[in-house]
Amino acid sequence: GWQVVTSNERSADGKSHVTKRLATTSGSDKIEGGKVDYAAKNEQLASVYQDGDDKNFIKSVGAQSNTVIKQEAVGGDDNSNFRSTSSKTSSSSRVVTEQRSTSGDTYQPLPSNG
Repeated sequence: GWQVVTSNERSADGKSHVTKRLATTSGSDKIEGGKVDYAAKNEQLASVYQDGDDKNFIKSVGAQSNTVIKQEAVGGDDNSNFRSTSSKTSSSSRVVTEQRSTSGDTYQPLPSNG
């Protein structure tokens, strides 16, 4: 099975929040004439940064994922043997930022006299 470790971090000023998740697995299986060893790791990172108020703010949301998979098969007999290795790495990331800036005084009409 997979072993999963999750951590949450918040900056001292409360503006940044990061969640990290690391999942790992490994094992070995018998195959005809040998065995196969495998290992995999998936790392995920989610982050949020927010500063400001309703009228002037910046907000950034990010996500990142990295995966590594490795496999090695070995075996044989007295006459011949084999060894095969393979690995695959993939990664993705995305950041979306929203910003609003409102300047000037808020206009409020004066009460009318009449």
